[in-house]
Amino acid sequence: MNGFHPDFGRLSLAEATLPAEIEGGEKDEHEQEDDMEYDDEVDDEFDRHAFGLYQQLPVPSGEPDLSSEPQTAEEYLQRVRYEASQLPDTMISTLDSSQYDDRRTSYVETSSTSGIEFQNLRPDWIRGFVNDFAQLRSDLACSELPRPSTAHLPSLDDADAWRTLCLGSASHPGMEPSAAFVQSLDQIFVRRLLRWQSIWLTEDGQGLSTLATLWIYSLAAGMDEVFPMGTAATLRDMLRFCAKLEPRDETELINVHIIVAVAGVYFKQGEQFAAMLQ
Repeated sequence: MNGFHPDFGRLSLAEATLPAEIEGGEKDEHEQEDDMEYDDEVDDEFDRHAFGLYQQLPVPSGEPDLSSEPQTAEEYLQRVRYEASQLPDTMISTLDSSQYDDRRTSYVETSSTSGIEFQNLRPDWIRGFVNDFAQLRSDLACSELPRPSTAHLPSLDDADAWRTLCLGSASHPGMEPSAAFVQSLDQIFVRRLLRWQSIWLTEDGQGLSTLATLWIYSLAAGMDEVFPMGTAATLRDMLRFCAKLEPRDETELINVHIIVAVAGVYFKQGEQFAAMLQ
């Protein structure tokens, strides 16, 4: 029986009786037919309450005539109901789906980071860094720093100008972010600038500089705990970049650890890092 009896749980102990089979008796043919009709009624009532399904046609009950094709809609529905009644309530597939793995079509690139492998990570260092990062975010949320002037800043749509401001150029050394500066930005632009930082990492091909790491760290410190899926994808892109990177020195290795701690562990965008917080 697919549904619950509408009065389930309402009977008192004195009113409850054991089924005839347990009491030692066997049901006769008429009692079995009555039970089948009762099951159908309960199933129909469950469908109405759970799914809003109501029978519209007077479908005949009992076994249909299988010797010929159904001639009417009622006969077709009677056959469908009969075939459904022959099936078990639960079916277990024995098909080995792995034989179709090589036939699957990949329409979009997966954004999972479970297959990314990092070399030379130091879990104890990352755990301590994440704790400090969480405390920094808490302090920033409770503080009101004097906001610097934004008159000299580029347009919010000028990515190239922001790239020069943040990371510098041949004639510009680049600006280090401050807590007050990050607090002066709204959340939409914080996420946009974080996305630009991820893109610039790939385009530059210069590894992971300390200045770029400082910007990512600062923007992440000022970002809300809840963010859209696009920002989650940005954080995972940074993790993939770090996984492919071969640190040239100890400083760059520390920068990789910072990105892993922030994006992978604190913001939980790396499945394989969950155990680091335990």
